[in-house]
Amino acid sequence: MFKLQLRVLAIILILPFFFSCNLFNRERIFGSKTQETNEIFTSLKPQEMFVTATGGLTIRSEGSVEGERLGLLSFRDKVTVYAKSKTAETISDVTGFWYSISDKNDTWVFGGYLSEKIPSYDYNTLIIGNWDMHYNHTGPERFFIQFNANKSVLIGVRESGHGFFGAWEITGNIITARATGGMDYDNPDHVVINYTIAEVIDQNRMIFKLSNGDTVPLTRSNISY
Repeated sequence: MFKLQLRVLAIILILPFFFSCNLFNRERIFGSKTQETNEIFTSLKPQEMFVTATGGLTIRSEGSVEGERLGLLSFRDKVTVYAKSKTAETISDVTGFWYSISDKNDTWVFGGYLSEKIPSYDYNTLIIGNWDMHYNHTGPERFFIQFNANKSVLIGVRESGHGFFGAWEITGNIITARATGGMDYDNPDHVVINYTIAEVIDQNRMIFKLSNGDTVPLTRSNISY
């Protein structure tokens, strides 16, 4: 009976050691993946940040330019970051860390174009490019306006040769465009519009106010004129 008690006591003493060794071996086998992941990024307390890239910020499947493109964030979009890469990277002369915008760490953006504060618009550069004027009586997207970096402006009807050219200036988010030459669509002997005013809403929308009182919505165009 005494020998039986000794055997039971020995088994009780050995069992904790056996399980601790088994757990140690599991950590050795399965811990390498966690260790490798931790070498790549550091988990963060969830934090809101804003996109500062006016042309948009690419979402990728991993924190690298080699990651698959999953989508595009717009200027001033708000995201929540959950992790960041441990090493910074320089892309087109901009240096920053990669940030995960998913708690599963499967979607990443380049942090060189993120800010803790919502960025303000630089309207002087924001409006540069081509815009479609949605003027009712001509059908959608027939009229266009083109703002150029040299402060020149062109307003006309696509594929018609009609319109006017001039110069633009901006105060706050209000654009004033003044004609220096052009033709009326019905009477080619005089300038069509003396001046126009546009209110910038964001990087893709404006409200165009003609001198005759009409209000015309504008959207950014992908078409080159």
